This record gives sequence, structure tokens and C-alpha cells, in this order.
Amino acid sequence: MLKPAAGPPQGEASPYGVQRPAQRWSVGALKLEARPQPSAAWSYGSPVLALLCTVVVGVMLFALLGKDPVRGLQVFFWDPIKSGYALGELL
Repeated sequence: MLKPAAGPPQGEASPYGVQRPAQRWSVGALKLEARPQPSAAWSYGSPVLALLCTVVVGVMLFALLGKDPVRGLQVFFWDPIKSGYALGELL
């Protein structure tokens, strides 16, 4: 369960010049702290990772249903954009 971490908060300056406490949470022995700056790499990497996870789960679901996973992914990702008519139907 998440709970606020103990200890003095390490503040950060807001754009308005007011000191605000840092966001700190602890989970068991782990302590989670907000980064001062978001990661530039993960701002692009997280959507790619989400798409990859979606494809992997989709392949597993199609395989469990006894269907061809490649054909299933083709229907979802390629068929809607393969021709001008299909693209018009999508939009």
C-alpha cells in the first residue's frame, strides 16, 4: 500500500516562486520520488513500449483463441490503412 514517506520533504520551487514539498511515497522498503525533470527518452519510449505490450498481449489472445495471430494483427493495424477506400472508412 502506498503511504507518504517519512522524513523531511525536499522542496522544489514552483514557477510562482513558492516552495512546495516534493512528492515522496514509500512501498514497503522502496521509496518512490518524483523526478525533478521528466525523462526525454521515456516521453517517446513509453508509447512505443505500450504499443509493444499491446501487440504481445494481442498475439497471446489470438493464439489462445486458436486464430492466426499475424492475420489478427494485420486486420487491426494494416487493413484500415492499406487503401484509400479503407483510410476513408477509418476517418
